Order: sequence, then C-alpha cells, then structure tokens
Amino acid sequence: AAQRQPDTRAPPIAIDDVTARLLGARFEVSGEGERRELHGERDLAGGAQTLLGKASACVGRDRELLTLQTVFAECVEMPVARAVLVTAPPGVGKSRIAHEFTRALRAEGGPVEIWTGCGDALRVGSAFGLLGQAIRGACGIHGGEAAAARRKKIVARVARHVPGPDRERVAVFLGEIAGVPFPGDESALLRAARDDAETMSKQMRRAWEDFLAAETSARPVLLVLEDLHWGDLPTVRFVDAVLGALGEQPFMVLGLARPEVHDLFPSLWSGRALSVIHLAKLPKKACERLVRHALGEELDAATVARLVSHADGHAFYLEELIRAVAEGKGDVLPETVLAMVQARLAALDGEARKVLRAASVFGDVFWRGGVEALLGSAEPWAAPHDVLSELCDGEVLVRRKESRFPGDEEFMFRHALLREGAYEMLTDTDRVLGHRLAAAFLEQNGASDPTMLAEHYERGLDLLRAGSFYLRAAEQALRGSDADAAIARARRGLECGVPDAVQLSLLGVLSEVHAWRSEWDYALLYLEQAQRFLTPGSMPWVRTVPAKITADIHLGRMDEFTATVRALQAVELAPEATGVAAFALGVGSYYAAQLGEFRLAEALTRRVREVAEPVADREPVARGWLQIALAFHEAWRDGDLWAGLCQAEAARASFVQAGYWRGSIVSQVAIGMNARLLGDLQRAERELLETMSAGEELGPVSWLRTFLRIEMLIDRGALDGARDETGAMLGMGLERRNPLQQGFARWALASLLRREGDLEAAEREALTAIDLLAFLPLEQAGARALLSSIRLAAGRVEEALATATEVVSAHDRWGAPGYKGTFARLVHAEALHAAGEREAACAVIARVGERLRARAERLPAAHRRSFLGEIPENARVLELSRQWLRAAS
Repeated sequence: AAQRQPDTRAPPIAIDDVTARLLGARFEVSGEGERRELHGERDLAGGAQTLLGKASACVGRDRELLTLQTVFAECVEMPVARAVLVTAPPGVGKSRIAHEFTRALRAEGGPVEIWTGCGDALRVGSAFGLLGQAIRGACGIHGGEAAAARRKKIVARVARHVPGPDRERVAVFLGEIAGVPFPGDESALLRAARDDAETMSKQMRRAWEDFLAAETSARPVLLVLEDLHWGDLPTVRFVDAVLGALGEQPFMVLGLARPEVHDLFPSLWSGRALSVIHLAKLPKKACERLVRHALGEELDAATVARLVSHADGHAFYLEELIRAVAEGKGDVLPETVLAMVQARLAALDGEARKVLRAASVFGDVFWRGGVEALLGSAEPWAAPHDVLSELCDGEVLVRRKESRFPGDEEFMFRHALLREGAYEMLTDTDRVLGHRLAAAFLEQNGASDPTMLAEHYERGLDLLRAGSFYLRAAEQALRGSDADAAIARARRGLECGVPDAVQLSLLGVLSEVHAWRSEWDYALLYLEQAQRFLTPGSMPWVRTVPAKITADIHLGRMDEFTATVRALQAVELAPEATGVAAFALGVGSYYAAQLGEFRLAEALTRRVREVAEPVADREPVARGWLQIALAFHEAWRDGDLWAGLCQAEAARASFVQAGYWRGSIVSQVAIGMNARLLGDLQRAERELLETMSAGEELGPVSWLRTFLRIEMLIDRGALDGARDETGAMLGMGLERRNPLQQGFARWALASLLRREGDLEAAEREALTAIDLLAFLPLEQAGARALLSSIRLAAGRVEEALATATEVVSAHDRWGAPGYKGTFARLVHAEALHAAGEREAACAVIARVGERLRARAERLPAAHRRSFLGEIPENARVLELSRQWLRAAS
C-alpha cells in the first residue's frame, strides 16, 4: 500500500482561556485553563451541501426545522431532556435536516455541545457502535492513536466537569463504552465488572449518566444519531436511560433513521418525551424551487414539471435529475432512483469507477489511505489533483474536514444509494479481496469496532481473523446486556472454524447468556462442549461452574451436580480465579441446602471461607460471596438470624465497594429474607421491593425474592397485590418453561387461595407445586407443610397429620429445617391436637416455643419483640403454647 498523505491541516493556534470562551461552539478547542489550542471550525456533516458546484438550497423543510429548533429551545430554557426521531426512506432528506439544524445552532454561536454517532451497514448491532463513536468524538479521539493517548484524552475530557471523587470511575467505564479500555490492575471496580457482564453494563451506564449530567450542567448537549436503523441496542438503552435520569437537564437527542428502525427497536424511547417526524416527500412547490435554484429561473416550465413529476418528492432523485439536465442528458430520464444511480456511475470514466468500487468496500465513509491500500500504490490516479478530488467536484463524494485517522483524508459518499450502486459493480473476486485488505487497513490504523472488523474479515474469507473479532463483538454485546446480539455474534464466530482457545471463549459467552436467560438445555449444551477442553481449576473452567451446576439442578441431574461441586471443592484454583470460585462455591452451597444435603452445604461454605479469607482485604467480591454464603447458611440452618442479617449487610458493603451490581442485589435479597425472618417486616418489604427492578436476572434468588414478597403481601392482607405478582411470576415461569419458577409461583398461589378460603383450589395448586419442586427437597417440604395446613383447614385431619409428620421427619433427618421449619412444626402440632393427641401436641408446641425463645435471647431487644410478635407462625406458636399448657394444667 502507498504511504498515507501527510496531514494537511494547519497546526493548532495557541490561545488563552478568555479567547476560547469567546469563540463559542463553532470552533474546536482543546486543552484546559491558559493552555488552549484552536484547531479550526467544527464540521458535523462532513462537507458543504452543494448542487452543481454551488450551495444547495434547503427547501420544503421549514416546518420540520422549526420543530427541531422549538424542541431544542425548550430543552435549553426549561431545561428538559427531549428526543426527536426523524424517519424517512433513503434519499428523502434526513441527513440534510440534521445538517441544516446543526449548522443553524452553530451559526447562532450559543454554548452547545454537538456529539454525533453514525450507524453503518457493516456494523449493525455492534454494541455501543453509535454511542462509543459519539464519546470518542467528544473526547477528540482519533484512530491510529496510541492507547495511552486515547485514555489521556478521556481523562482530560471527564476532568472538565465531573466532580473530583468520581472522575476515575467515570473515565474508566466511559473508556469501556468508547472501546478505549483502561488497565484493571489498580481498580477493584474494573476487575469486578470484567468478571460479570451485568455489573459492567450497570457501571458503564452509571458512568455515562454521570458524565452527561456533568456536561449538561455546564452547557446544553445535542446528541445526533444518524442511520439509527443500523444502530445497536446498548446505545438505544443507554440513551433511554439518560432521557429518564436527566429529565430536567438541557439534553436533546436527534435520531435519523429509515422506517425499518421500528422493526429493530420496536419500543424506541416510547416511555420518554419523544417527538416523531415522519419526513414526507418534498412538496411540489419546494421541488420547483430547488429546480429553478439549481438550473436558473429561465428554465422552461415544461422541463421543470417533467423533473418534478419524475422525482415524485424524492430529494436525492430530484438532485440527480437536475444534474442529468445540467449535463445535457435530460432527454431520456431514468424511471427509478436505482436506475438513476446506475446511469450516473456508468457515465464516469474507468478510473473513477475503479476508485468508487474500492471506496464502497469500506461503507459510506472511507479514507484515501484505505483506497490506496486496496488499489496499490502504483495506480496512476494517486496524484495531487486526483480522481478523489474530481469526484468531490462532481458531487459524488464529500471531503470531510476532520478525519478519524490523523494524517489521512476522510471522504464520504454523498448518499448511501451511490455507495450501494458502486458496491454492486464489484466482482465477487474483487469483493473478497477488497474486504480482506480493508480489514487489514482498519486494524492497522486502530479501528476498534469488532463487529465491523469481523464482517470485513468474514466477507474477505479470512475466517480465523473473523472468528476472533466475533468473540470480541460477542463479549462487547454481553457487557451491553444485548443477549440476542451476543448469541448471534458468538454463533457466527463458531461457524468460522476458530482455534480451540477462541472456540472455548465463544462457548463460554453462549453458556453464560443462556444460563442467565434460564435456557438450561442450551446452556448445558455449550458448557459441556467447553468443559471437555478446559483445565480444572483454571479461570475459564471455574467460570463455567455456576451455570453448569444451576443447569444440572434445573434439569434434575443431581448426580452431575454433586460431582461438579465436589470437583470444585477439591481442585487447586488458579490465583486469578478466587472471586469467581467463591461465587461458584456459594451457588453450590445454596443448592446443596435446598437439596437437603446440609453436610455438603457446610463443606462448601467452609471451602468458600478457605478461598476468600486470604484475599478478602484486596478482593471485595470474594469477601462478599463468603458473607452471602454465611447469611443464607444462618437462615437455612435455623441459626442466628441477627448474624445472618449482619453478614448480608457486610456482603452488600463489599459488593458496593467493588461496584459489583449483581452481588449487591443478591445481598439485598439476603437482607430482606433475614429481616423478614426477624420480623422487621417494613425493612424486609422495602429491601425486597428495591430488588424487583432487577427482574429475573438473579437466577434462583429472583424467585426466592418474589416468593418472600408475595408471602408478606398475603400476611398483611394485600391480596390483590399478591395475586398480581403471583400471576406475573407464574406467567414468566410458563414462558421460560422453568419448573423452579413455576413451583414457587404455584406455592405462592396455594397460600393466597388458602387465605381467601378456596381450599379446594389451594390444595390443587399446592399439589402442583410439590410436583414441580420434587428436585429440591427443602423447598418441596415447605410446600408440603402448606398442603398439610390446607387439609387441616378442610377438616381432613388424618391426611394433614400424615403429611406434616413426613415433613418434620425430613427436617430431623437433614438436621436443618430451612426457613419454613417453624411453620411446619406448628402445623404438625395443630394436626396432632386436632387428631386428639393432645399430649403429643403440647410436647411439640412446647419444644418449638422454647427454641423460639432461645433464639430470641440472642437478638437485640427491638428484634426480639418483632421476631416473637410479628412473624405469624412464631406468634401463633407462643399463643398455642400458653393456651394448651394452661388447659393441660
């Protein structure tokens, strides 16, 4: 490839802070304080809008421009955050609207930041493709710069307005969005986020919100998202988040898209202050004005009418028709836009068509150096007044003022339809070679979008390189919480026939996504493929274990579950795997307890302690998972609930320190559970309600959380709310074909129906729950205790007693009752009493009462009262104990 042309831009001019403030937003200024540099006038659209060599009139769009100006004025004056979506088919004039709007804003000279992200057909769905580009532009980052220089620019930009204590965090996670990663060695926050995709997503969104909040506190911000129909879900979600979180900040989003954007993003910003402009065809009068402006007022009316009729309100088509007339080719006009484009390109000389074919491989935007790389340095067109300049003069291309790659000239096709026409002229052989060379050029110049590079390499049939970039794209989508894109990219990567190491990572992405979506068959399929190639104890192997054991549980593979957790318990762990291993062991302990395997649960909890304690000071995530294991252990084992609550609170503090979102929510569930068991019902309901925003993203803890909340609603008589949440939980379980979620929901519904007095329906739901929970004996025992109470209420004493006796026998056999132990023994005592076995009933109730009072003695005074008085089954035990013992005496 030929050398890239030298940077022809004038060197920056040193200016002072006062001058910088006077220049306003029309000029690009860098630096801080007295060390400022003026780089020149800004440019959004990449070049002047011209037609036949003179400025092109913007006609027929006064109403739309007025709408945009009115919305922006409202954003500034109120202030408020608003979004406008402009939709139209290609060639109708969306980009022109944006150009005129932003040009007018800059001409006014008011303080405004304008950031732009552009979609591209080669990177559709690439996570943060648009938002990352906008952030890089705001920070002045160019391709080809060293990683350290890019990071320095992000730090400097963040330091302008973000408060000091938050700057490092915001810069680090803004870098993740922009594709400018920071080293994780010194940041526990970053290490924790890189171990958990959901935590990374939350941290990135928080950083984006904080950054934008700081920027809009200083001046209004306009975010322009062009070609949003080629955009990505994480960008759309992050923009939606700031439209909600910064509702009273001067922030405007302008989205430009073809109508199919609604297929890609069906509910695009629907819950926000959104205005939608469906850009109609240009009115007839506006078309006539454009024709006469370009070709002269003296043009005969018949020609004007013929051009306007042919164009049918299509702005790009009309401009091309005007060119045809100006070039003396107006006698026979092509009947369609496509035919017009083909005719326009066919009229160019061979060298021009060759250049356009090479340029089209890159997409709408390309670089001189890129075209040189595809055509070779010996081509005669590479001269000072070369074909590219001629194509700009001919209004096929536009030369952009700023280039993504410093020292190289950047161009864009004047319209996407021209690019598509040029691309169609490539032979299959040239297309393959072109994409391979384009990928190499972009990679060498620091392009960071993995989806785009993967597409180029795949179309260039370099499948090994494509697969590696699909892995990066899949991981990026996972961090952006775009599960569908992560699955699609990972599967395409596997289809590329990648080496074992890349294949394993792709399988890991697929298993993780399917596990969090509770799609256990798929998760297990990919997990078992991966584990065959992994070294036990290595970081990649440990990362597969939580999903593997959860899949085994849900699919009823208890022998496989036990084998996996025992292997994890015994294996020598790689040093970097401690945090993930603590999580995996904690998950194993949780499920072992639900299986009634309390000895195994205790052994796994001890192993969590062995793994986490040596690194607890420097690894808050490992420390947090140890504390979570202990919090659940106290609840399951009928132990010290106050200690369990304290452990859960400590776990939340550990996870907050690490910025580990998923762990902090799990710890909040543990806080809510222990608070509920202590009788602190207001706190329990508050904590559990706050976790509902996490949806079903917490695996089995999600269903425990929802079940506990429903129980509390039933206890305080809020039956309508309990019914709504039960219905939602059951619907989700049925949709996902998840027996555990369905089992908890049926159990909750049976409890609700019992409270309403519909004992027949309650028994039916309880029996269904028992069947669904058969693979989790501890939870099934709780549902069986409820069944016993339903039968007792129905007067079927013998059946009730038999069921209750089975439950308490199981608890005795396990050596632990779970969190339903007191309720089960209460029902057992009441069934004995109803069966006439008064002495046995009194003995049971007395033992349960003594145990409750002994546990209460270990609690602080306030919790002692609530533990004995606010938990319905506890209060009932003490009441019956007094009544029966008094009657017996």
